[in-house]
Amino acid sequence: ADAWVAVHLDKYVSTVKSDSIVTKPKGDDRLILVHSSRLDTLSFRSVKEYGVAKESTQIAFIGEGCDSLNLSYVKCHDIIQSETHLIAEDSLLFSNISISEQGDQVAFLLSRDTCDYKNYELCYATVGKSGYRAVVDSTDNNIHQGMAPSIHSKPLFSKDGSKLFFGTAPLVKEEKKDSLLSN
Repeated sequence: ADAWVAVHLDKYVSTVKSDSIVTKPKGDDRLILVHSSRLDTLSFRSVKEYGVAKESTQIAFIGEGCDSLNLSYVKCHDIIQSETHLIAEDSLLFSNISISEQGDQVAFLLSRDTCDYKNYELCYATVGKSGYRAVVDSTDNNIHQGMAPSIHSKPLFSKDGSKLFFGTAPLVKEEKKDSLLSN
């Protein structure tokens, strides 16, 4: 069979020492694509997560920058054309990437929050076009007030790509510190 295989190498390695498991950084997360018959390989550094289109040659992924700016990015790569398209690059937190079965649409979550308590926006992009747009956030009138897209649910396209499903969760608010316990 003429196929590509995706291998995502984990950044962390776990080792067993006596009665405990120690996890420590090993290096960059890598997404490696290997052609099964030609043994061609493609490698992408610092990839956090990825999605593969079932009926296309597109693979979408989220990565973290390796330079001093440390920008995160969302990219889509066409395996046959060997072309990579940048969808987004920013200091924002991108997560939960999904690609339609046809490989023409990408959805992901992003958070603009810099604190530990994060709220998310659902973003949408058309593959091959630069940029993305936020389609649902906490101010959207199409979801219940006080709700936002959930980090605990990955966006999912319908089989024909005409619909995009996502989970919601209550807005996350930073809890006020208990002044009685601060002494």
